Amino acid sequence: MQVSTGIKNEDELSCLHRVDVRKDQWIRELTRWMAQLENDGYKLFSMSLTYISPKDSDHSPQFLSEIFNNLYWHQLLPKKIFMNKKWLKKRKGDQPILLLFVERHQEKGIKTYNPTMAGGFQYSFPDRLHHHAIVAVRQEHESAMGSLCAKDSLREFSPWVLTSDVQPADLGWIEYAAKDKDLSSDDYEIYGPEGSSFERTKIQT
Repeated sequence: MQVSTGIKNEDELSCLHRVDVRKDQWIRELTRWMAQLENDGYKLFSMSLTYISPKDSDHSPQFLSEIFNNLYWHQLLPKKIFMNKKWLKKRKGDQPILLLFVERHQEKGIKTYNPTMAGGFQYSFPDRLHHHAIVAVRQEHESAMGSLCAKDSLREFSPWVLTSDVQPADLGWIEYAAKDKDLSSDDYEIYGPEGSSFERTKIQT
């Protein structure tokens, strides 16, 4: 069977190859960083989250980022990791380092009302965005993070969470979390303390 690539000339092929190389490059950089954290005594955990969304639309990546910010900074860290609502003042530098990736998952067509269409209805196919993350926690927080290792353990932290899964992870999880073929280096975020190795780290102030 011949598979069509949609490539019209060699220049396009070279361009696609360069894009793949760049993606592999920053995935390797992130993996090396996590490996160094492991060597420094951090423990790795994976997180996957899907979200409740309207039937006829989808949340934007920006809105999902706000949902996750609230879940992580204002619910999970103070209630499970630090057991202290004032962790920002006392333990901000001890927070985990987290890589958060967006993934798009195509849903079945959804029938929606549209008076401009024949019959008054149309089918939409929104991309259901969800998150994969890898979390590097200090040894002192390993037990607290481990207590979340279960299906749907993160639902208590946000009414927007539909499903969740937390499990111990290895470095291979990064490649899985970044598997979305349309993922670029703009589609992941880094959460961590001030002074983290990567420039793009989101810091809660």
